[in-house]
Amino acid sequence: MTSPPQTTTGSPDGAGPTAYEGERSAVRAAVPPGAMVPWLPGEDSPAAAPQPDERGDLPEVLPGADLAPSRLSPRWLLLCFAATFILYVALVPRYLRYASPPTGDQPFYLMDTISLIQDGDLELANNYAQGDDIYFYTLAPKPPDFVGISAPDPLPAMLGATTARPESEWYGPHFPGLSILLVPAWIAGSWFLLWWPMTVIFMCLLGALVAANVFLLAHELTGKAWIAVVVWLAVAFTNPVMSYSYLIFTELPAGLLLIYAFRRLALGWAANGPWRLLLIGWCIAYIPWIAWRCVPVAAVLGLYALVQWWRHRRIAVASAALPSQAAHSYAGTERPVHFGHERVLSFALLAAPVVLSALLAAWYSLFLFGTVLPPGGGSLVRGQPALFNWPWDGLDALGKYLTGAFGLLFDRQMGLLVYAPFYLLAVVGAIAMFKLGRPSDRRVLLWIAALIFPYMGVVAAFEWWNGVWCPPARYWATFVPLLAAPVAMSLALVPGRLYKAIFALLALPGFALMAAMMDDPRRLFPGNREEMLVQFATDPALPVRIDLWNTLPYFTPPDAFTHPVSTGVLTFAALAIVLLCYVLIEKVRGTQFAPGWAPGAQMSVWLGVVALVGSGWFAMNLDHFRPKTLLAQVGQWGLEPPPTAARGIAYHQGKLYVPGYASRTLIALDVASGESAAIRPVSAGTPLTYTHPGAVAVGPDGLLYVLNNGDGPDALFAMRPDGEVVRRIPLGGKTNIAAGLAFSP
Repeated sequence: MTSPPQTTTGSPDGAGPTAYEGERSAVRAAVPPGAMVPWLPGEDSPAAAPQPDERGDLPEVLPGADLAPSRLSPRWLLLCFAATFILYVALVPRYLRYASPPTGDQPFYLMDTISLIQDGDLELANNYAQGDDIYFYTLAPKPPDFVGISAPDPLPAMLGATTARPESEWYGPHFPGLSILLVPAWIAGSWFLLWWPMTVIFMCLLGALVAANVFLLAHELTGKAWIAVVVWLAVAFTNPVMSYSYLIFTELPAGLLLIYAFRRLALGWAANGPWRLLLIGWCIAYIPWIAWRCVPVAAVLGLYALVQWWRHRRIAVASAALPSQAAHSYAGTERPVHFGHERVLSFALLAAPVVLSALLAAWYSLFLFGTVLPPGGGSLVRGQPALFNWPWDGLDALGKYLTGAFGLLFDRQMGLLVYAPFYLLAVVGAIAMFKLGRPSDRRVLLWIAALIFPYMGVVAAFEWWNGVWCPPARYWATFVPLLAAPVAMSLALVPGRLYKAIFALLALPGFALMAAMMDDPRRLFPGNREEMLVQFATDPALPVRIDLWNTLPYFTPPDAFTHPVSTGVLTFAALAIVLLCYVLIEKVRGTQFAPGWAPGAQMSVWLGVVALVGSGWFAMNLDHFRPKTLLAQVGQWGLEPPPTAARGIAYHQGKLYVPGYASRTLIALDVASGESAAIRPVSAGTPLTYTHPGAVAVGPDGLLYVLNNGDGPDALFAMRPDGEVVRRIPLGGKTNIAAGLAFSP
């Protein structure tokens, strides 16, 4: 991951481009009129030397590159990687104590891995029949203080809609790239009877590699070790990078392949030898196998590779007319600049894995689906069509689309900025990079935008944009390593202690929330995470108590009464922070940034931004503003103690019963007197406790049925109105987050 040694002929302290003037003159004299010259977008001269730095303290970027090679000792990189990996692995026993067995999509990736090892194929019918889930259920380690998380046992099959295969053949709904990567870890785990735990350690390894690349990216952009360390800490030890370093999900492996390939391409074609070019090509080729929906990401990376190769080719043509040493300095390398078939061969090294991967993916899709391109992105679950809300399909679809877009940032369960608000400063960094005026910075922004916005735009349209059962910001996990670039540049370009204080204030909540989730890793998952958010408002041990649950908006489904206000406050607060930081940028515009627009033009742009965001907020909440049926209020009551996360209501003999899922209570309200009280469960004189009461219903026998969500017989309580539990009923195959209950005739 480190860059090869590079030499420049700049000034001895590396601060300025003055020593290149002689070579510039030589280039101009050597290139005949009309000859092919290097095309470097936005630079004044086609024969430019390493880009001058308007700040004077940012690293110079060589022709054909968008990043400067890091000059730090490899020890820095090793330290960041080792510190991240050691801390991640140190928390693996705690994760296994609380979050075992694997839930969500994780066991289905593991079943594919087991099938690859045992049978050499991906056909799963025999693996489900012989109960191979035993490796991560029964045989998973359970220490004496084991807590665990509820999961359906045996594992119900989740099968892909493989229309070209017989019904008797079972295949999973995911492309096999992640499962293939897990094979060595699973085999190594088998030596110690730690199959699944070893795959968790492998994911920690991938997370540590992502963190190391984040460190390098920040340093290659800024040239400052302290900024690289700060950004590494903020990204590596907050959600989503740290969260997904423990989970068998595709987003983090795809993010590792993405950031490595992007960094190496941005360093310029000449910075990569044959083996590195082959590795970059492998990264691009393998991304679709991790998740077929990432094909657009691989396509953009492939286009970036083509552009970088073309820039290198133009530079090589221009430098051919120069003396040897000048040509090497001009091209940014001491190695000879290759021409003709050698340049074509270098591109073939990168392109060969991509072409081979495309052919194999077409064959695999034909085998499973009978088409060259898999339907539904290759991840259709049998019997469950993929649903998308495209903004051009009408106002209702537009509202749902914008709900997904805003929810990806601000949802209290799944939003990126809720759990790591410092990522908001990526917008500040992007503004500063653009205003600095360096073409390389603008190209970096362009390619990052091309990688992120189309993909996340499709995710916003997806019915399950929140990822359902997973830590927050699942789909962002692939791209937040790239956001380290503008975040790092914001620290380099926005001066003053005030901005650094803003960064610290926005970074601290991310560390606190990540620590709370790893304190009890069940909180990585939605059913338990709301308890964590409630705890921040109720735990007397906390020095500052904040009601995150009732303050932050919930998008699935939205609260019809609070949604417009809560989303508006959060959205425009984020805009206000960005605007404040913009003012800090403008304070130094004359000294380090290129001349900007007139104040009136800037104000017009900001008014347009506010209007655009405000229009999106209004369209998202349009349904809440429409006139509704007029209801007459005949009574109003308070509930004591107040339930938290109420998920049901029932009426019986003049009383209303309301369960509190997070507060673990059942409240009875006498509608005649307005008095309320907690109903505590008792069985044969022994007090019981509520686990997560998710619903209450009155049965035909007059008993209250409380969906307690506990283990074994504590799944469902049948109780008298006074709390006497008559029956405790197990519900096989049900997880601990059920939130509905009804009686049929």
